[in-house]
Formats: sequence, structure tokens, C-alpha cells
Amino acid sequence: MENTRRSHESLEYIQSMVDELAHMAKRERYEVIAYLLELASIEVSEVLRASEAGGAGSVTGHDEGNGTA
Repeated sequence: MENTRRSHESLEYIQSMVDELAHMAKRERYEVIAYLLELASIEVSEVLRASEAGGAGSVTGHDEGNGTA
């Protein structure tokens, strides 16, 4: 249970940092970087939602089947 809570907190922190970086990239007009960071934020949101819905193993965000993290 402690690992799940820690993973959740880590994901929330990652999302906060990614959102801040996306804002910075937009401000500096780095559109592609901003876009990629926004995609990362969406991915974090989906992982958080899945973990809150009880998706076993989804909190780690690791999918060893297709080689993605």
C-alpha cells in the first residue's frame, strides 16, 4: 500500500513538473516541445485515473509487453 501511495505522489509530482515545463515551452514558442510535454501530461493523467480505478500494475506505468515505459 505504501508503494502505491508513493507511486501516486510521484506521478502527481511528475505531472506538475511536466505542466510547468509545457507552460515554459509555450511561453518561449517551442511548440513541438510544448506539444510533447502536453502529451506526457495526458499520459500521466490516464495512468493516475487507471490507478484510482483499481487498475492493477498501472501505477508503475511500465508495460513490458511493448517496450514502452
